[in-house]
Amino acid sequence: MNKKFTAVILALSVSLQSAGLLYARESAGNGDLTEMTGQAVVQEYDMEAYENNEVLVLYKDGSCTTKTYSSKEELKNALYEMSKDELIDIVQPNYLYSSTAYRTDDELYLKQWGLENDGSFQMEESGSDFFEETAAAPDNGGFYSALAGIDINIGPAWEKYNGGRRAVVAVIDTGVDINHEDLKGALWVNDGEIAGNGIDDDNNGYVDDVYGYNFFNKNANVFTGDTDLHGTHVAGTIAAVRNNKKGIAGIASNANVKIMPLKVIGGEMGGGSTSSIIEAINYAENNGAVICNLSISALNDDAALYKTIAKSKMLFVVASGNNDRGTDNDQIPQYPSSYDLENIISVASIRSDGVLDPISNYGKKSVDIAAPGNRILSTAPSNQYKYMTGTSMAAPMVSAVCAMVYSYYDDITLKDVKEIVLNSASKLDSLESKVLTGGILNAGNAMNYDVSTLEHGQFNVPADAYIEDLPPAIKLETYSLGKEKYLKVTVTDINDDLLYLRYMNGNYSIDRFDGGKNGKPFALGKDNTCVFRIYSKGEYTFFASDKAGHETVARVKV
Repeated sequence: MNKKFTAVILALSVSLQSAGLLYARESAGNGDLTEMTGQAVVQEYDMEAYENNEVLVLYKDGSCTTKTYSSKEELKNALYEMSKDELIDIVQPNYLYSSTAYRTDDELYLKQWGLENDGSFQMEESGSDFFEETAAAPDNGGFYSALAGIDINIGPAWEKYNGGRRAVVAVIDTGVDINHEDLKGALWVNDGEIAGNGIDDDNNGYVDDVYGYNFFNKNANVFTGDTDLHGTHVAGTIAAVRNNKKGIAGIASNANVKIMPLKVIGGEMGGGSTSSIIEAINYAENNGAVICNLSISALNDDAALYKTIAKSKMLFVVASGNNDRGTDNDQIPQYPSSYDLENIISVASIRSDGVLDPISNYGKKSVDIAAPGNRILSTAPSNQYKYMTGTSMAAPMVSAVCAMVYSYYDDITLKDVKEIVLNSASKLDSLESKVLTGGILNAGNAMNYDVSTLEHGQFNVPADAYIEDLPPAIKLETYSLGKEKYLKVTVTDINDDLLYLRYMNGNYSIDRFDGGKNGKPFALGKDNTCVFRIYSKGEYTFFASDKAGHETVARVKV
């Protein structure tokens, strides 16, 4: 046990028991103490508190200095002598401090090499609590040592980011474990919906969609079990709750960045359809998402998906894809990563030693940037944490930084966000010919970017995102349910740019609607339909127009 010492100096009579102490002279009137010549009030300290026998001396004029002694005995004698010096205000240990913003108290943070890599990271062996062999592709990189500094430089970003405007990130993937201990505070919530009442409270076409929607199973259950590992892992990287003394630290963890889980992949084979993905993208945009993480990939040049992304106002962060041996997307395109669209950032995967992951696809023209994606620890179903490998793990790193930048700088556009993230990448020789920027994601640089240089432009929609522009089509159908009669109105527009929807009781020409100024408005729900209950016989005229100026009418007798 370390001995503690107390010393009290009273007037000219001094009794020194020891000097492992901080000495502080009190001013007259401070409590019950009155200053007297040679008197000091002494607070007790362990001698061990003086690291390396170093002392900090604060003088009454505000200046300070440090002194180091060769032994504890010499230190004790020096402390006693300094206690008699009336020019000295405080003598104390020279404490060490660290940034509260950078270091977190999340118990697994030191295993997150992608955020802070000091070169000590080692992968757990098979059978450990965190080992996860199932990943986007086999990890055939073999053994290698981590290299200090190969990370996204999260410290300066966390030190600066203190919130801002709301930024919702849609995770279009497998489902997400919304009950995970590290994700509960990171989820988008649809405030217009009441959970479990079986009613579409906000009339957006989806019942009970409080936390998003399951487009694979066509219901509101965004988490269906262990098969939702992939999406849960992606969500944790983006926004797992930070500084909660458990689990990992999400990159963009803050009250202003939220995850919107949209399940499009499911089943034993882990597949998803174009229609589900398109519906999820439309849902995300209609419900306020600004960034969309797509850790999905296929070889199909999907025209419908291309057009949906091209016309969206969101920023899409997309995994470049994986193979047993990474391939060049410039030569063998992977979709949607390889679509030549302004609102896509394509992401390759880098290892902790600064080498492009052997399974990661790349492309000097078609892949924009690299981010940590090999042996990434993140959230897994049922309050677990697992390592996974693949470009699927690299993409959410970029999504998270994009969300932070967009949230913090509340006057920039999503096009600006892409410019910031790509221009602030850290160059690496290993990436020079592999990705467009030749570099790895750098969150610190991105959050400290000179935004005065930005033009605040919007994404351009390419001409080939539209096929022949035709007027909206209106389909009118009547049907009966028991004694009740109904009219089902379906309006479709090939370019999805409807402007006005109106109707009138009677038979009217298109001119009567005056471009949409006249008539009663109606709204479309799911499947572009609106249902009216018929109370009396009559004739009705329905009108629709689009932003290109096309107009159409349809009439029905009921």
